[in-house]
Amino acid sequence: MFDALADRFGFDVIDANGTVQALSVGESITDSFSYSISDSKGGSDTANIVITINGTNDFPVAVADTNSVTEDSATPATGNVLANDSDIDGDPLKVVQVDGDTGKVGNSLTAATVA
Repeated sequence: MFDALADRFGFDVIDANGTVQALSVGESITDSFSYSISDSKGGSDTANIVITINGTNDFPVAVADTNSVTEDSATPATGNVLANDSDIDGDPLKVVQVDGDTGKVGNSLTAATVA
């Protein structure tokens, strides 16, 4: 969609589920259209616009996680922090950083004292 008065391009989401086609690194898509202009003296001209969109690596989306455990319970809190995260490019996800000194990436965490 092109708005000549506002001098900007945009797009309409047509899919009922609201998804938008994403291009991966190295992929591209080209679209073109023509437009006409005219002046108050009857002159007119037509030109073409060619738009090429080059794909890029879209960032993954990390969703906050929570878990709980009952005090004095032998049942540990378990889970996968990547289960609700996504990458629109379909790239595999991995945990690369854990904030704090409580644990390390890939290791289980054990709380000996709960204050």
